[in-house]
Amino acid sequence: MLRDNALRTSNDYFNAAIVFQHGDTPDDYLLALSLAQIAATLDPGNKGALWLTAAVWDRLLMSRKVPQWYGTQYHKATAESPIELYPVDESAVTDEERAARNVPSLQEAKARAAAMNRH
Repeated sequence: MLRDNALRTSNDYFNAAIVFQHGDTPDDYLLALSLAQIAATLDPGNKGALWLTAAVWDRLLMSRKVPQWYGTQYHKATAESPIELYPVDESAVTDEERAARNVPSLQEAKARAAAMNRH
């Protein structure tokens, strides 16, 4: 659809962004970020697109082995390790900026990691 210039709506761009967000390379993540930003611009009320812009940015930073900003990405340091929040640059964005992107607070993200390990 992207090649055929068939993306029209915010949801079209959002769905395309989801595909590339689950790619394997930084180029995939950059394309996903662009698509998510278009989705959010076309429909500022598209909370999924707002969240995805933050999540893709964090995934791109994680792929570069630097701390994420929003706190959307989790990982296991080793196969035997518990799930943990990937390191966050806590000075990069505020919880208010997270909320504007439909992202939970940093405290909520940390609590989510702990809850994942209780299951």
